[in-house]
Amino acid sequence: MEARGAIRVAVFQKEKDFLHTDKAVFLKVIEVNNIHPIYFEIDSLTYGEYAIAVFHDLNHNGKLDTNWLGIPKEPYAFSNDAGKKWKKPSFSEAKISFDARSNIVELNLRSWKSY
Repeated sequence: MEARGAIRVAVFQKEKDFLHTDKAVFLKVIEVNNIHPIYFEIDSLTYGEYAIAVFHDLNHNGKLDTNWLGIPKEPYAFSNDAGKKWKKPSFSEAKISFDARSNIVELNLRSWKSY
């Protein structure tokens, strides 16, 4: 991870809304000023099933940049470690259950080249 840009987080509750940022139930932009792990809290969600999409917006343009083939040029992550190299994950692949017992989610950003 580079110490520039922002981490953009989107949380989705419905399959039909997944990866449509305007339909996210939670959005957060976290400025990046160092290369240490980033921790944050989401306190507005009720218990249920969600899918999380995150990317490192290196150039601060508000979108995940891709090449002409649609391959991401910026680091990204999905909950449940979904999103294999050649396709976007589905909601069901990224879906996690959020309840009293499981309320911490760890995501590791990766670049497409790192697979």
